[in-house]
Amino acid sequence: MDYDEQVRLEAEANQFHLSLFGFPAKPSVVNLYKSAHRFYLQKEQNVSQVDVRKIVEHTLDAEAIEFALRKRLGPNLLTQKLHLLVYLCESQSDYFSVFVNKKRTIFTAFAIMKWEILRSIFQLLKGNYLIRRHKIV
Repeated sequence: MDYDEQVRLEAEANQFHLSLFGFPAKPSVVNLYKSAHRFYLQKEQNVSQVDVRKIVEHTLDAEAIEFALRKRLGPNLLTQKLHLLVYLCESQSDYFSVFVNKKRTIFTAFAIMKWEILRSIFQLLKGNYLIRRHKIV
C-alpha cells in the first residue's frame, strides 16, 4: 500500500467514524481499518461503485448517504466500508457502551425507538439530497 492510499484510508476511517459515532476515531481503529481494507475490500466484488472520495473530501454525512444508497442500489461500496468500520469498532472493548445499553427501562426503549424512526426518515431525505447535490452515483 503506497503512502497516498494510506493517507486516503486514514481520512476515510476518520470521516466515517465521526459520521457514525460522533467522535474521532482512535489510532488503533484507523490502523485496523487500513489493514482490514486491504484484505476485505480489495477483491473484485459485484457491488455498485460509489464516489467515496467525494464524500470524504466534502465531509458529507456518510451515514445518511449510505442509508439512501442502500435503499436505492442495494449492496454498494460505501455500505461495505461502513460495515467494516462498525465491525472493527464492535470488537474493541472501548466501544462497549456504544453498542450495549446496560439500563433496562421500557419507557426509554420506546422513546429511543420513536426518535430513531424520525431520525431514519430525516437521514433518508438528507442522504437522497446529498447524493443528487454532489453527484455521488
